[in-house]
Amino acid sequence: MIFTPADAVRLEWPASTGQFAVKMSALALHDHLSNLLGAPVPRPVDFHPEVDLRAPAGARLASAIAYYAGEIDRFGGRMSPILESQFENLVIASFLLSSRHRYSQELAGGDSRSARPAAVQRALDFIHENIAEPIGLADIASAAGVSARSLQIAFSRNLTSTPMAVLRDLRLTRVHEELSSNDPESATVSSIATRWGFLHQGRFGQQYRARYGCRPVDTLRRNH
Repeated sequence: MIFTPADAVRLEWPASTGQFAVKMSALALHDHLSNLLGAPVPRPVDFHPEVDLRAPAGARLASAIAYYAGEIDRFGGRMSPILESQFENLVIASFLLSSRHRYSQELAGGDSRSARPAAVQRALDFIHENIAEPIGLADIASAAGVSARSLQIAFSRNLTSTPMAVLRDLRLTRVHEELSSNDPESATVSSIATRWGFLHQGRFGQQYRARYGCRPVDTLRRNH
């Protein structure tokens, strides 16, 4: 079963049922998926709640988790940071490939990076690398090596979106992740939104509610 921070769940099972829980960072999942796809992930992943561990991909996920857990137990929780990072990458990649989500088909389709025009990919790379910087369409087009108009046409044809919409959606994702993990006693919606480039709080609130179905402050208060 897969649960996200926004899920409200109630489970019942026999006392003899074994449980094994794995907690993953939402930001790590998004970044790893972005690397696998070769492009930023502008929208929530939206996982299906079930994973079939009997299917080949699910069985590989179970094996990866069991092996990682076994190595941690064998070395008393102490492991080389480099080795630990590789194990984590294996588990996250196996999880993304075995679960059903918004990007499953694209991920299963292979290297989507090679299917995009070079200018679009350069623009996506620039957006991803400068997501927290005050960049605009002219900056993105310059990094891609094409005119702003040409880039907008290329994005429309290949991503059914625009460069600035992709940037906004990525920033909304980062804001949502920070609101979901910060303490409302020490963080504010405005400070987090401003840090990710949302300077007009009213417009930001409308965009956030359209995306997540609630006010930004509602997300932050859930952590109290």
